[in-house]
Amino acid sequence: MRLALMLLSPVVALLLAEAGLRLAGYGYPVSFFVWSPSNQAYLTNQKFAWQFFSPNTALKPFLFSITEKKPAGTLRICVLGESAAMGTPDPAFGFPRILESMLQRQYPQVRFEVMNAAMRGINSYVIRRIARECARFDVDLFIIYMGNNEVVGLHAPTPGARRWTQSLLLIRAGEWARRARVGQWLSALLSPGPEGRSQTMDYFHAHQIAADDPIREKNRENFSANLGNILETARGSGAKTILSTVAVNLKDCPPFASLHRRDLAAPDLKRWEAAVEEGDDLQRNGQPGKAIEKYSEAAAIDGHFAELHYKLGECYWSKQDWSAAREQFSLARDWDALQFRTDTRFNQVIREAAATRASEGVALLDSEKQFTESELSQHGVPGADLFYEHVHPTFAGNYLLAKGCFDAVARVLASKLKTPAESRFPTPQEVADEIAYTPYDEVNTIAAMVRLTASPPFLDQLNHTARQAAAEAASKKRLASFGPVEAQLSLDQYTVALRKRPNDWPIRFNLALFCQEMKRNSDAVEQFDYLVRGFPDVKNFRVGLANALVSCGSNLLAVPHLEHAFRLDPRDANLRKELQALKAETRVP
Repeated sequence: MRLALMLLSPVVALLLAEAGLRLAGYGYPVSFFVWSPSNQAYLTNQKFAWQFFSPNTALKPFLFSITEKKPAGTLRICVLGESAAMGTPDPAFGFPRILESMLQRQYPQVRFEVMNAAMRGINSYVIRRIARECARFDVDLFIIYMGNNEVVGLHAPTPGARRWTQSLLLIRAGEWARRARVGQWLSALLSPGPEGRSQTMDYFHAHQIAADDPIREKNRENFSANLGNILETARGSGAKTILSTVAVNLKDCPPFASLHRRDLAAPDLKRWEAAVEEGDDLQRNGQPGKAIEKYSEAAAIDGHFAELHYKLGECYWSKQDWSAAREQFSLARDWDALQFRTDTRFNQVIREAAATRASEGVALLDSEKQFTESELSQHGVPGADLFYEHVHPTFAGNYLLAKGCFDAVARVLASKLKTPAESRFPTPQEVADEIAYTPYDEVNTIAAMVRLTASPPFLDQLNHTARQAAAEAASKKRLASFGPVEAQLSLDQYTVALRKRPNDWPIRFNLALFCQEMKRNSDAVEQFDYLVRGFPDVKNFRVGLANALVSCGSNLLAVPHLEHAFRLDPRDANLRKELQALKAETRVP
């Protein structure tokens, strides 16, 4: 009895504490979907990421609604993945949106719901959770495009860590604990605050892991296990799956960090440094052939240093030896000590998983090969034409990825689809018109990515200063060329797109932002008002409407919208200040 009391007392105490916190209304929902009475549908939970990071995080799912019962004549396709799948910097132009446009245009007799359940900053541990929730919504097909955030991300290994720290059982137990209200309370109590979680260059310097570190193998095993769970979830729901390899920027993305092999002796390091220094001088002086000799000499001493392979790739490129260049750029990615790009070994895990489960309805989409063979990849080496930086596709890259998915969907769901309505496939411009990717959005997208590459972890990349200066100059030039003609063209594009898709919130949201910037304040109010009526409990829409009303001089009307936004997120200190200032200005108590 004493033993039973000793074991049960803590459990009972935790259960009582959990019940008390729930009754008191403490905490936040942890499911990926939450029921919205006003929408009479499920919405993606904008607080979902809090449990993994903190309430200070800006990470959130793409907003969409879904009914529990699938409408007749509808095919549901669920996209799972990270930021490259979601669409960065704006999911409005990610490949899921482009894919939906392509499918709806080619098969107008079918209604398509493409659920963009991908999300920035997550990896297979979280995607596994999301897949389980999405599976209960009668999904016909899952598309999985993931692998970039496994080594440097949530639950990723730290340098020198033991294999047990990567135990799936421990990691999943920790996730389970954080879902409880008691876990949320403890996390808030022990949280270091936003500044303690920021990923500075010092943080990245401390989290470099050699590509041949044994902990990386355990990391890949976990990825394989999580991927297997996701595929099993899809199979169990009756859905088919398209599993894609991941394409990355090889040519125009130097590695983020480089480490020497662990057993490199001091005299050998000295010889390595001397050879690289000579190679650098020769490369700068336009002698790539002789530079290759010196770099190869260094690689024979230590071939683990990622940046050395990138320099060799540049020299072979100058010599027009495209095959050798691609091999070296690939090695630079594979030896990167900050693995923000899916490497050869992770893509091999993906290929093997698809092959093993082919009989269960899993089809492989080899996007890595597709990007390599694209005419936009110079000499078979993907670069800046297809990627903004390391992994996030440009509009052209997202179009290419969506086209690969479209072809795979047509094969996998052939029994549910008829002959395409058009023999001619939509061009990138036609798709851009459909989803309103306007000149205004292009300018903003480029500027956003330039701001991104000015921050960690990009700062240590080879020749970062020169590349960043060139990118900023190009962005400023593009912005300077945006005049009245481009503004009118953007407005026309939004207007035509909305006629075809009047309930498309991303188009209306980007149009609202455009109207605000063009000082068309009443038009901005109209668009934000539509969004608030459609999604009354989305904070950003309420804040946008309030700001638009203030711009029109309707401060009094703006107050209740800011109040509603603050009730949705009472932790937002900036919003509190904005609300207090507006109330003081309008003399509202």
